[in-house]
Amino acid sequence: MSLNQNQLIKYGIQAETEFLFALNDKINDTNIIIKKTDDRYAPVDFTITNNTNDTILYIELKSRKIDISKFKTFLIGRSKINTICNTYPNSCVLIVWTDVYKHLYYKLVTKDMLKSNIQNCNGADCFLIDKNTCKDSDIASLAECIKKYHNRVLPF
Repeated sequence: MSLNQNQLIKYGIQAETEFLFALNDKINDTNIIIKKTDDRYAPVDFTITNNTNDTILYIELKSRKIDISKFKTFLIGRSKINTICNTYPNSCVLIVWTDVYKHLYYKLVTKDMLKSNIQNCNGADCFLIDKNTCKDSDIASLAECIKKYHNRVLPF
């Protein structure tokens, strides 16, 4: 079944809300604040800040209604990665791919991603990110990594 743009937007907002609450529940730390970005054109969806040491981590969420565990590569817009690299050059930004089957993979954005293979997708260039370079995880493990990062332990 193909979804129209309004259905995709509605699904994306719902998936972001569910992700936000699930991640916040698993982090369970009043010093770590997760916020949806206010700017709807921002290249990331979430800002996660530790109030005690001012560390910031950003997440771009790519939610899918299909089983992403069956793919060898994940897609991310070329312009999205370029914008992230230019907007947050010295920041920690994670791309998180998740699906309705509770599969979750994530990857730290680096400039090396700009060297990934490119494929045209619906008229736009997309990078093909090899799934083997991503961390196969779940929401609880991702939350633990985020807590470690905010406690100055670099898990990525």
